[in-house]
Amino acid sequence: MIALQKLADAVKRRQLVVVTGTGVTSALTNNAPTSSWLGLLEHGVNHVIQSDARRGKLMQAKLDLFLDDPRVDDLLSLATDIRSELRRATNDRYGRWLATTIGALDPKENAVADAIADLGVPIFTTNYDDVLEQALGRSSATWKEPAIMRDIAMNNSNAVGHLHGIYRDPDSVIFNDVDYHRIINDSKAQAIQNAAFSMRNFLFIGFGSGLDDPNFEPMVSRFADDNQTAAYSHFKLCKAEDVRPGSELDAIVDVSYGEQYDELAGFLRSIAPEVIRVGHVDRRAKGEERLLRQVRENSTLWRENEVLDEKKFEDLVIPPIFLPEPHDQYATNSVIEAESRQVEPINMVSLVANSKVLVVAGGENSGVTTALAWVLHQAVRERPGTHGVLLPKYYGAGPRPVTKAVQTIYSDWGVSKGEGQDDLILAVDNLKYEASARFDRAISDIAQSDATMKIIGVQQSDTVEVVRELADKGIHDVDVVYLGRFSDAQAAEIARRVAPGRESRFVSTVMVIIRDKHLPRTPFTITLLMELLNSGKTLKNQDSEIAVLDEYLNLLLFADFLRVTSAPRMSLRNKRVVIELIARKLVEAREDKAPYADVAGWISELFEELGWSYEVDVVLDDLKQRRVLTTGPGNMVRFQRGIYLELLAGIAAKSNPDFRQLIFASPLELASIVRMYAAMSRNDLDVLDVVETELGRINIQPPSGTILSSVRKRVAPEALLRESTVPDVDDEQAAPADDAVDRAPERTVYYDGSDDSDRPTFLTARIEDLPPARVAMLVVDLASRVLRDSDEIRDQERKQQYLGKLLEAWVMFMDLYQAELFALPNLDETVRRIFDKTGFPEKRFENFKQSLLRMVPSYITYSGLSYCLSSPTLDRLLMKFEADGGSLGEWAALLRTLTLFASGSTSWVDTLDDFSEAAVRSWFSATFFARFAEYAFVTDGRLSEAQRSTIRQYLRDVIDARYDFSSVGQRNSAMNNFEADLRRARLQEERRPKRALTVLN
Repeated sequence: MIALQKLADAVKRRQLVVVTGTGVTSALTNNAPTSSWLGLLEHGVNHVIQSDARRGKLMQAKLDLFLDDPRVDDLLSLATDIRSELRRATNDRYGRWLATTIGALDPKENAVADAIADLGVPIFTTNYDDVLEQALGRSSATWKEPAIMRDIAMNNSNAVGHLHGIYRDPDSVIFNDVDYHRIINDSKAQAIQNAAFSMRNFLFIGFGSGLDDPNFEPMVSRFADDNQTAAYSHFKLCKAEDVRPGSELDAIVDVSYGEQYDELAGFLRSIAPEVIRVGHVDRRAKGEERLLRQVRENSTLWRENEVLDEKKFEDLVIPPIFLPEPHDQYATNSVIEAESRQVEPINMVSLVANSKVLVVAGGENSGVTTALAWVLHQAVRERPGTHGVLLPKYYGAGPRPVTKAVQTIYSDWGVSKGEGQDDLILAVDNLKYEASARFDRAISDIAQSDATMKIIGVQQSDTVEVVRELADKGIHDVDVVYLGRFSDAQAAEIARRVAPGRESRFVSTVMVIIRDKHLPRTPFTITLLMELLNSGKTLKNQDSEIAVLDEYLNLLLFADFLRVTSAPRMSLRNKRVVIELIARKLVEAREDKAPYADVAGWISELFEELGWSYEVDVVLDDLKQRRVLTTGPGNMVRFQRGIYLELLAGIAAKSNPDFRQLIFASPLELASIVRMYAAMSRNDLDVLDVVETELGRINIQPPSGTILSSVRKRVAPEALLRESTVPDVDDEQAAPADDAVDRAPERTVYYDGSDDSDRPTFLTARIEDLPPARVAMLVVDLASRVLRDSDEIRDQERKQQYLGKLLEAWVMFMDLYQAELFALPNLDETVRRIFDKTGFPEKRFENFKQSLLRMVPSYITYSGLSYCLSSPTLDRLLMKFEADGGSLGEWAALLRTLTLFASGSTSWVDTLDDFSEAAVRSWFSATFFARFAEYAFVTDGRLSEAQRSTIRQYLRDVIDARYDFSSVGQRNSAMNNFEADLRRARLQEERRPKRALTVLN
């Protein structure tokens, strides 16, 4: 009797918290088979029997044995077996199994649900279903959403809190012993649960004759130890026959609700207080509060709750970039479109103020959810009298799942059911196109919604299908925007928040790393790299590209601020062992992906060999949530970025000789991995031998193109006597300039459209099917990087021999590439499209084409040498290069000098005297490289006077090679005038204010 009075008093004082078990779901569903824990396990065993009879029958025998004496540990072991079998199917069936069993439950009898609601207290549940929410019209939250769970515990939200997850989010479901380990070790979930248990009175309903739960045991034991004199603090309802004698002395006291199950609802109504009516609700304020909470939950900029709670929406979200076309398409178009036609980002202010239906599309992990939150926030600001609701997922039970979700949120806010949605701005995230009744219900509901504006977040690949489906439902006025990549300006905004005062250094370092390593320019990636800098890592000056990738990958693998629900409690080293194994297996199969079942099998064998007891599925879940791995169509597992696979395979090659020989056997097909290995070993002569053999694929012969042919000597024009610059290839002089050096004109800074798409790890085409220029490109790229990164090899003679062959191979690549351009079937039409945008007169077309056919291979060669070969560690080797060491030595000497120039060294000047007369007369020297030399003469303050004298003599030789003069006097006059102009330009440069170099991307 005392227990009943204490329970009623807790209700009256609003100190009660209800926790429901499977008995409540059974009561609401008229004892549906899967409403109980044992019924769900039995269904899982039957499913396994259908797909694998032998395995299923073993599990059935285990279940039958357990039913004689059901113990939690035994049942959890069986649950582990069931989930493993479901996840190893061709398509991971675990989530769909939960949806078709637990998700199919709906309320048949609401009396118990209504009676619980009438108590007016917070409701938590250990059930995976949403039957209680369906009956009461409430929203759901799980232990993965600590802010909402805290609000529920404080009675600031009438959502139902799922302590053990909900079927709609399979990762949140606490299904087996490993899952229990996850939640018991989740500090936020435990903090909220323990705080509520110590400060409130819990009432457990629907837990039968026992409360044997691994998640509750530590909580109850701690409370009992800390509060040894506290009596009648917590209660469990049960039938009279199940009340344990003496339970009034336990931490949880048994209270009888009657003799029969059907007496439960009446008992609850007997202790309920009078209902308090809710007045007008400010939906605009409620929506802003909810959106801010959602953004805080997903924040990567700040992780500490006390800091997050102080931040406004504008502090947490960097304004995204929106494009009228996909970024990848833009990156392609920007290469061929004139600057005047380049696409600029969309001004979203006008769009959000007027659009009726807006589709926001983006790639995987590009930040669509955050972008959707920003658009919703802006739309509410631009439209007075409206309020916003962001639904993170669109699916649910019933014919109108979206409307039902909104109504549930309204109910949570205390909004009357009679109020409409005409002033609602509805945002639905993650609308994934699929041929299913679920998708059709959702898209139909969105189309029929009365919301004043609808914002839909989709994967870029689903955009066309979603827009078409909307049109089929009668919605034709749809605006589509695509999420763009972040550039330096947006990175600066992140840095300003993370490291005020140091943003300039942070931005330059991070963006260089991202572009060099082909990482995605997304808020997530930029923020993680900022995190590395904040931790004191000095990444920019590290020699090896793998040092940066290693640090970044380690942060992905072990950062505790990522929203990860699977927690295998593995060390960083153990995780690295797993992903190195996956990388090695994929390379051995020459595939960048593999079926989930195969990957799980590899890891199982590894764990068996090492005696590790981690659960494979949890490990894979962890790697996926940390964005190291991902799962695609057909339940195929791959690395999120190809660069991770290359890095890990390179590491595996270093430690595994057999695997190293495997990649050495196909160096071009596996070039990216060979490069990684060379960068890590840095002193392996074997890799030089392997790659030198590949240089033999390039047939060394005299160049046949026009790049290295001599320029045609012409009569010197009068203009040369008054112009100070080296003439253009077509000898038509530009108007006089104020200084002798061409400078980049002012231009509008457009959106950064550079391509950051992932690169394939393996060469997909057969080497034999590739044109000679393409083969040469692959060879010189690989050979250059291997030499550059083998900087700790002490055999200088061996490296010198290798360098000579490599430079000759670069000469041949440039010649072969020009030949390939000449052979293009529609060459004139292609050049014409570019020429027509220049405004040049028609008579210059042929000269323009010839210039283009020389300039393009030359610039590609310069870029390749700059990116793949130039390095301070090779300067001395390059200086020792001897032009007479090979059949193409005089041309290789030109590229040697160009490589030194690209490395930033001034020693290139000292090699100009090594140019043969034929090399100086070549178009490559007299037109292409002479421009670099002239620019360096004027602008490079490091050059000595002796070096400037060498450059001046080289440029005089170029003029001599290009022009005939009518007399010695005319020649001397032209040379003197040219040198005077150079000196004048140099003096002007010295007087210029020192400027910071700005790189436009």
